[in-house]
Amino acid sequence: MHEGTLAALGLSRNEAKIFRLLLEGGPLSAGAVAKAAGIHRANAYDALQGLQQKVLVAHVEKNGTTLFGVTAPSHLEALVRGKQDALQKALGEARTLHVRQEHSSTRVEVMEGMPAIRAMLQRLLEGGQPIFTYGIPKEIPDIVGKDFLLRYHRKRIRKGIPMFHIYNENAAERIRFLNSLPRTEAKYLPEKYNTPATTLVCGDHLYLVDVFAQPIQVIHIQNAGMAQAYARYFQLLRKLAK
Repeated sequence: MHEGTLAALGLSRNEAKIFRLLLEGGPLSAGAVAKAAGIHRANAYDALQGLQQKVLVAHVEKNGTTLFGVTAPSHLEALVRGKQDALQKALGEARTLHVRQEHSSTRVEVMEGMPAIRAMLQRLLEGGQPIFTYGIPKEIPDIVGKDFLLRYHRKRIRKGIPMFHIYNENAAERIRFLNSLPRTEAKYLPEKYNTPATTLVCGDHLYLVDVFAQPIQVIHIQNAGMAQAYARYFQLLRKLAK
């Protein structure tokens, strides 16, 4: 992937260099990134922070070391929608380089902020599989944006993807609206089951979301066994839900 292509999408010179480096050889520590890219350590940290803010890179702790790796090439689409030609070229090249990481048995990503929420929802539509989510606070539409969620559900429905929701108590109005949509089910659990953390499961992907954290926290785990376990737990909660 040419760094010029990434620069056309809005990445700085150092961000482009590090993004390409992590695609080809990540995940790496910040020190290893600085050394491999030939960038001063402070500048490497700044570039990594910028890539994390763009939700192109996430960090994970492993054996006491913070490692940085590319989240998903498709997040480039959310970065600059107005530059479609350069975007499509970058996506194709990035996905080719990303195949090796996608086949890993377990991947963990930590993302922050509202862009992480929206990137997560976009990724949920890519596999075309049913989406299960529970522990949803009634404030979600106000936090994420009702217009954004409406566009998301319209796109999901056009793709034929069913989505099953279990809200916390006192979200009656939202539940009625969701149940009026095709390929959509919404229920709620009694107050004693309320939780501030929202869980989403789709295929091999598991997301744990705290929308009340500052900034918003999104933990993504790609592991077939864990995702299946949470999906089975969802079905148990679904029987209890009203």
